[in-house]
Amino acid sequence: MARTERTTRIAELEALAEATGFDPANYRGDWRLQLGSPGSGNHFIEVSLDEADAVWLFLHSGSRGVGNRIAQHHIRVAQELCRAELRWAQHFALLN
Repeated sequence: MARTERTTRIAELEALAEATGFDPANYRGDWRLQLGSPGSGNHFIEVSLDEADAVWLFLHSGSRGVGNRIAQHHIRVAQELCRAELRWAQHFALLN
């Protein structure tokens, strides 16, 4: 990815994060460095040949960990809300 394109994309992502009221660096401080890279974990580049011997590149890049960390945060929040609401429902049943 060209430097100016990368800078433009980072600026777009920063503006979107600011508009939605969160700082992705709270989840992963190096998210800017991850943009434009294959990443790590289950992210990879695969070179394959098809039946006609044509070369195909397959890239799985994903959200470079920042997406996972954001998702894990919101899963924990949802689980806690669920526990609170279920406790309320259980108490309602008890009082009923």
